[in-house]
Amino acid sequence: MIAIRDEIAINRTPGDVFEYVADIPNFTAWQEATEEAVQTSEGPLGVGSTFQMKTKILPIWSATISGRVTEYETPNKMVIETGERSPFSATGSYSFEPVEGGTRVTFDGTVRMRGWLKLIEPLVGTSFRKQSAAELRKLKEVLEGQR
Repeated sequence: MIAIRDEIAINRTPGDVFEYVADIPNFTAWQEATEEAVQTSEGPLGVGSTFQMKTKILPIWSATISGRVTEYETPNKMVIETGERSPFSATGSYSFEPVEGGTRVTFDGTVRMRGWLKLIEPLVGTSFRKQSAAELRKLKEVLEGQR
């Protein structure tokens, strides 16, 4: 299992940051590996909502991954699980805490490789950790209007 933890301060309110992160199509703006993201369930996003993402796993491999929201507490926390029927599964927890001048966003994630991919888990773990840190920096950039 690959464990990932990152955090960043963003100069926006927790409500603003939560609202942006919880809008599934926005994933493409701040997650470099996400090529497409759509909510596949009806109604507003919440616990039980489903989505699909087309994600670049390796430079030569993209996959469409299904996911669902397992926790949803506006504006404090959102947890998503992906890859139930794919070569790997992941859980990502986003927490939003008010701090002076904005919001501390904390990402806690786990990735579990299946089958032959378990063999490369140590190699891709470093890559996934770097990707996570880059995504939070990009989220900050987007939300603070630095683009």
